[in-house]
Amino acid sequence: MKKEHEALITKLLIEIENSPKGELERPLRTHLRAMITENKNTTEQKQY
Repeated sequence: MKKEHEALITKLLIEIENSPKGELERPLRTHLRAMITENKNTTEQKQY
């Protein structure tokens, strides 16, 4: 796993832990989606 991804996952987990509803702020959701679909083609990206 890339170090950038590890850092993002750590930020995401902290955000979820500190959120009253367990939700992520929009910028972090966008980064997570980009990380998940990084090596996917356009059709596969639309599934997320």
